[in-house]
Amino acid sequence: MCKKLFLVFVLSTIVLIPQMSPVSATPGRLRKDSICEKNGVYYGEHGDGHWHKAVKRSNGWYAVGDSLGKTSPC
Repeated sequence: MCKKLFLVFVLSTIVLIPQMSPVSATPGRLRKDSICEKNGVYYGEHGDGHWHKAVKRSNGWYAVGDSLGKTSPC
């Protein structure tokens, strides 16, 4: 009984923790209409308000590095 309860706890933790964690450094595509440039550096956001440095690739703009927070750097 104790082993089953522990197993349920471990599995639920594995499933729930990522869903409860805030997004902060998503490496995915940025919204192209959010891209801006300041001092030769490009920035963009995903659509949920947090900003990243941006790099242009053949299929769109992508985040580079950690989140810069919710204030636009431009």
